[in-house]
Amino acid sequence: MAHLRAARLLLPQMVARKSGVLVNVASAAGLLSQIGDAAYSATKHAAVSLAQSLAIDHAHQGVQVSVVCPLYVATPLLGYEEHEGERPAGVIAPETVAQATLHGVEHGQFLILPHPEAQTFFLQRASDTDRWISGMQRLRARVMDQADGTDPAAIHRFI
Repeated sequence: MAHLRAARLLLPQMVARKSGVLVNVASAAGLLSQIGDAAYSATKHAAVSLAQSLAIDHAHQGVQVSVVCPLYVATPLLGYEEHEGERPAGVIAPETVAQATLHGVEHGQFLILPHPEAQTFFLQRASDTDRWISGMQRLRARVMDQADGTDPAAIHRFI
């Protein structure tokens, strides 16, 4: 609901001055789905959908809307503390997300993907959804066989 509340608060001012940038930070789970967390995926899909609707509805009023969808970011949510050095492959620093966000906004991008592989996954999902779901089912089985299911970062080791 934070994205919706921010839009309701900020859009009238942006529309009135005919300029502004609204950035929703969601997750690649909003494009792909997070294994083992349907509620998280649903809220992130909603954030992406809201951003799409706002981009469609307000571009003619001078408002740019972007949505940021990273995969895995080294945050306390994944068990990483600030300034921690070692990270597994695929887990990026929050600064990397910030840089990608600034670059995307400067270039007028709607969809900002700090992890380049997220674009590939997104296209694969869109081009053959049944095959994507089958692959995700296999990935889920491998993850659950090798992890207890409580480690949010466990899946990245298999991608």
